[in-house]
Amino acid sequence: MVNITLQDFKIFLPSIVCSLFFLSCAGQMSPTGGPADTTPPTIIETFPANGTTHFQEKVFRIAFSEYVDKRSVDESIFLSPNLGELELDWSGTEVEIKFTDSLRAKTTYVLTLGTDVKDLRNGNRMAESFSLAFSTGDHIDSGAIAGKIFDEKPEGVMLFAYLLDNINGDTLNPNHTKPDYLTQTGKDGTFLLPYLRLGDYRLIAVRDEYKNLLYDPQTDQFGIPQSEFSLTPVRNFIQHVQLRLTIEDTSAPFLSSARTIDQQHILLRFSEQIDSSSIRTEFISIVDTLTNSRLSIIDASPSDTSLVEVIVLTTEQESTATYRVHISGCRDVGGNMMPSSGKPVDVDGSSVPDTTKAKISLLNISMNSHDVFPEDSIHIGISEWVLKEKFEKSFSLQDSAKLIVHGKYVWNNSTHGIFIPKFPLTFGMPYSFHVYLDSVIDVTGNLYPDSVRVFKFQVIDKDKLGTISGTVLNELPNDSSEIFLSALPLSTDLRKRQLVVRKSGSFLFDNLEEGKYVLSVFVDSDGNEAYTHGTLIPFQLSERFMFYSDTLKVRARWSVEGVNIRVK
Repeated sequence: MVNITLQDFKIFLPSIVCSLFFLSCAGQMSPTGGPADTTPPTIIETFPANGTTHFQEKVFRIAFSEYVDKRSVDESIFLSPNLGELELDWSGTEVEIKFTDSLRAKTTYVLTLGTDVKDLRNGNRMAESFSLAFSTGDHIDSGAIAGKIFDEKPEGVMLFAYLLDNINGDTLNPNHTKPDYLTQTGKDGTFLLPYLRLGDYRLIAVRDEYKNLLYDPQTDQFGIPQSEFSLTPVRNFIQHVQLRLTIEDTSAPFLSSARTIDQQHILLRFSEQIDSSSIRTEFISIVDTLTNSRLSIIDASPSDTSLVEVIVLTTEQESTATYRVHISGCRDVGGNMMPSSGKPVDVDGSSVPDTTKAKISLLNISMNSHDVFPEDSIHIGISEWVLKEKFEKSFSLQDSAKLIVHGKYVWNNSTHGIFIPKFPLTFGMPYSFHVYLDSVIDVTGNLYPDSVRVFKFQVIDKDKLGTISGTVLNELPNDSSEIFLSALPLSTDLRKRQLVVRKSGSFLFDNLEEGKYVLSVFVDSDGNEAYTHGTLIPFQLSERFMFYSDTLKVRARWSVEGVNIRVK
């Protein structure tokens, strides 16, 4: 038996108390297992209360429903008008916010917390932005702008609002000027900018990667609406503003590397995708660095659909020579031109003969596919330059009765050809595409023995298709621009469809596969047959667009009718 004296008890008392404390703490821990916490944090109390007038204090307080990541709050808090540097002092789930500047008289202030605020335990983000309004005067500003971002990832995009009343809009530069008001989109891309002073505004959307409340070109995505906005006593709430995101590409492409494949082929790699229509032999110079003599170029074509690599076909190289490759005149897919002063790239000549036979593939149709449409053409990919006249005679398209389908052949470039049938293909009909390989001959005469490559596919069954029809109305008077409509499937297995309506009028999407679709519309004001996102510098509004509010379900042998779209 162990005897414990009073003195011994006093010595061990602190250890006993600590042990009981940690046991108590352990008993309060959440049980393991069970469903994950997906509840977003919320704000349960503020000082001042929302809508407070005649406010004169030097501190704000916000209480959250749970512990939150302090850094996420620090990066997501914004006060308009600016009150200088904010100091955040935490106590549990409550933060006290102090500011350095003095409050302005008769002014509405808006304290905004964006949706980047997340809880500490599971990283759940706030479901929507929070705005707290108070005033040093006797009223709260009543202006508001609401809308939606349309993007694959619409959550967390910043909306910057700039008050234009006292500045020249042409000089506004979002690279350097922070917004007067801001908010952040929720999970569904919706946003609300409340408590705005009445006046004229410019609104832009920015995916603010650096969280510096500025637009950083070529880093941040941006979106521009179709108009600027004027908030007046008569119209102080503007709704249904829609924006689409894009990223600015202002960097010119450049030649990053070159290597010889064999004695007559050089592979060029670029810094980004190149517009295939701009690749011309006259833009490429290959010069022997010792003799300064030029190596003749027969052809230059993209090596595959990535458009980052180009294969140059040359006359025979000298294996002991070093060649300097220089390119100018090409442009990237964004339209940026490669400068003539671009840095050349050196490559060693090759003595390896070209013994590789050209490979043939169908680019838009899979082998044994059953979802080809009657209006489809056949896109043929060739791994290298071949004799075109012989190649065009080397294939035939046949139906199940072995009847030849006539058509014409169009070359996008030397390695990408398109066969366009003279008449639409027949619903439900099996077809076979025959390529006689002994007629596929490259520049050095490489060819296959007498054999046939056969690609088989079937046109989709008409009974599996449905339609969407309706009318589209351009509400802008005297605007004769064409209207482009797209049926966007929610499933990646289905095709996007597009059609053009001359001015306002009826439309019909026929032969749609079963599934759910969203209709998008834009008015092609500049006539370039593509949606124009607008520019920030110089500032240019985007073209008018909209998404039809309802998701449309297409069923086989059924028509979705009466879809009426009004483009404001």
